[in-house]
Amino acid sequence: MNNKKISAIYYSPTHTSAKICSVVARAVNSTGIDVNYCELTYKAEEDKLHFTSDDLVVVSVPVYCSRVAPVAIERLAKIKGNNTPAIAIVVYGNRDYGDALLELCDVLKEKGFVTIAAAAFIGEHSYSRTNMPIAQGRPDDADVVAATVFGEKCRVKLDACHNIADFLQLKVDGNTPYFVVNHSAPTAPTIDVNLCNQCGVCIDNCPVEAISYQNGAVMCNVDLCTKCCRCVKECPHNAVKFITPYTELLHKNCAVRREPQIFM
Repeated sequence: MNNKKISAIYYSPTHTSAKICSVVARAVNSTGIDVNYCELTYKAEEDKLHFTSDDLVVVSVPVYCSRVAPVAIERLAKIKGNNTPAIAIVVYGNRDYGDALLELCDVLKEKGFVTIAAAAFIGEHSYSRTNMPIAQGRPDDADVVAATVFGEKCRVKLDACHNIADFLQLKVDGNTPYFVVNHSAPTAPTIDVNLCNQCGVCIDNCPVEAISYQNGAVMCNVDLCTKCCRCVKECPHNAVKFITPYTELLHKNCAVRREPQIFM
């Protein structure tokens, strides 16, 4: 099956989903055509998210509490396929991906895509901190190798197929109804006024525009914040803090390295 266009589509506040998506998209591209990169971390133009049966999309999103990140679901609402082959990928912080991969496959099916392969990869947890690491540095070199091999296997599968209907029986782990998320999440990040020089990096990088200048200071709106911690990791002055007991809990209980899981 030849694809006229390959698109890497990702929602990736802390860059882990983007990295895996890009590696897989490059590996599946055996024809040398340009890969189209579409980041949903910020609002994308809707006309760039419509695809035909001649296209191939690689979609990668993070897992929040065993489900696809809610903002990723909102942004994916804009995509539209027409029996378009898709590779579904979720990236989780070494705890559990729960029902997220099944949920992503279901979303893609609803939007007109046919998932030909799927995978769950590991990325550094958004709550990871230097003194209490959680999958720190992942995806690492071994993960990149695994993602490359996965992409190459997807290309072999595509080349051997002449009818998109051959892919309709793909099964992935997960359950319906999906896991119910407890929304009593910890408070939003805070900004240390003694370290903040109001450079605006956190404001520019927030995927949901939860950070703004208020009364001469940088503040985070608790109601808008999704706790993705992009602001924490991007701040050049270490001024943004997110203090939560879940960091220590995950550090203690999720220290054993987990490996990618693929479904072909």
